[in-house]
Amino acid sequence: MLGLVEAQLVAAGRADANFAAVFGNQTDAVLSAADAQQKQAVEVAAAARMIPVPLNDPAPLPDPSGCGVTVTTLAAGTGQAWESAAFLAASELLVAMDGNSADVSFPPLDGDMTFGNVTVHLNQTTRVTLTLVKSHATAAVSMTKTITSANAQGAPLGSTSEVATATIDVDFCPDTGGVSPGTITVTGDGTVNPAGGGAPSAYHVQVTGTYKINVNDQAATSSIDLTGAVDYTTSGGVPPVAVSATFSGANASIAVQRAVGPPGDVALVARSAMMVPTLASTVAEGGAKKKWQGGACVAVQANPGSMTVAPSATVTVTATPFQKFEMAQFSAPVVATLSGVQSLAPQNQPVTSPATFTYAAGAKPGDQGTLNLKSTSKRGIGTGSVTYTVECPAGTPTTCPASQTLNPVTCMCEGCFIDQTVGIPSHGCTWSGTISVTGSNAGSLFDGITQWDWDFEYQALFSVVSAAGAVAGPVTGKWHEVGATVFVVGGPMCTITNTADDTFSGTQQATLGVGLDNGKPLLMRLLLLPRSSGLDGTFTTQVSDALCGSNSSRADHVSIDLFDGTATPTATTFTGTSVNPIGPPLPSGGDALLNVSWNLTVVPISSFP
Repeated sequence: MLGLVEAQLVAAGRADANFAAVFGNQTDAVLSAADAQQKQAVEVAAAARMIPVPLNDPAPLPDPSGCGVTVTTLAAGTGQAWESAAFLAASELLVAMDGNSADVSFPPLDGDMTFGNVTVHLNQTTRVTLTLVKSHATAAVSMTKTITSANAQGAPLGSTSEVATATIDVDFCPDTGGVSPGTITVTGDGTVNPAGGGAPSAYHVQVTGTYKINVNDQAATSSIDLTGAVDYTTSGGVPPVAVSATFSGANASIAVQRAVGPPGDVALVARSAMMVPTLASTVAEGGAKKKWQGGACVAVQANPGSMTVAPSATVTVTATPFQKFEMAQFSAPVVATLSGVQSLAPQNQPVTSPATFTYAAGAKPGDQGTLNLKSTSKRGIGTGSVTYTVECPAGTPTTCPASQTLNPVTCMCEGCFIDQTVGIPSHGCTWSGTISVTGSNAGSLFDGITQWDWDFEYQALFSVVSAAGAVAGPVTGKWHEVGATVFVVGGPMCTITNTADDTFSGTQQATLGVGLDNGKPLLMRLLLLPRSSGLDGTFTTQVSDALCGSNSSRADHVSIDLFDGTATPTATTFTGTSVNPIGPPLPSGGDALLNVSWNLTVVPISSFP
């Protein structure tokens, strides 16, 4: 059962299968629920095959330290690794069916457990290989398990060692006879070294089987035929057990050909060996059924395919089931239903393939009718659909300008474009995009009277935020200018220093305007007028001597009012760059330059809330 829980963890992406790390303080509850689920599965499978099972769980073992029992490792028995490997392979087969290929070694399980005065050390390694070729899924598990035990003083009480492999496969798509086949192979070898120097013993088991999942015309499972054989032998210091048996049929009845050893051991081996392929085939059937009933194997093809038709046209449609992996059509009933207009006959009744249906189209351009097709048979369930659309009348354009498409309902070319005769978006459309503005200038200059030092920085990124052309975005800027003038007044030498410090940091709004550049076709102008633009700060005057004058301070403002540029648009976009001399006046002459870059496109007005 731990193998099944590990499989769930691996399927969930937990390849380490570390229960405590995944489930935390819920670990005991999860494992208990898993055990209960396995018990229920065993009871269901056993009842279906008329296998008697005990009415009650076996009594728990007593604590060895409390009753004087000397605990050793198993002196004989059927072993467990081969069963765990088989259960894990069965659950991993479901993962393989979903298309997951893997070749993974789990981190080893390695640890100690103490029971009274006995310490047991377990080491287990597990490797899983998954493949899927078309509809044929395979899961292979190899497992090693070593158990050693020692008393409180560390003296060895014995050990067991097991090696097991299990391979299970299935073709989840039923063949032409409605059979989804699979095979099971399990092998296991184990040795036991008992305490006290007793003679070692060993076992070997091999279980082989084939199963056929039989599917009826309703794509449901009618039965599972299981055929197989088991060979089990022990050797060494225990009473020998040798069992050879076969099992077959829908109820997997067992026939024993060789039975050596205590009758109870013989019966246990036979039941255990048969339970493994029985449960494995049951798990495989559940996964395969989801595939063949879920459309993984079959589709329905329609001829003609989706197309436009004349108003009120009559279309004869032929529908045929198609096996996806064989890439071939086959004969099975098809049921058709209609979504849309106008009519379909026959509907909601199976028609033997190649199935013929008559569709009557609507009368108005853009009318659509979708035929939903479904086939249910012993090869699985498949679906398909085809849509017929009433075409536009004669004279409707067959091609549309770039960026536009023909609307089959209105029979008109629709889509946004730039009307280059007036330089604006087409009807129902507006601008979308961004405008970037940057500028930088710093320097020093002595003009013979005044020493000038200045530093200018400006960055803005505006985005269109409304269909009416409003733009907004973050803006940062600064203007720092110092002018120091030295002159003589009366006797003292005076220095007057004028300083301008203006900044802005925040969000600004602006208005976007785009149109023809002075009426010139194919040349458009961008006009961006900030509503609250510019930099604000203070202008201060400082004098070196009171005889030279007085210090003063006042508000200052640097205006940055207008960005524009021209470029040639495409059918749907308007991009360009320009240099605008609209920054603050520089001591060196002229104004600071601002670089404007824009990338605008036309979109439906409905793009804006």
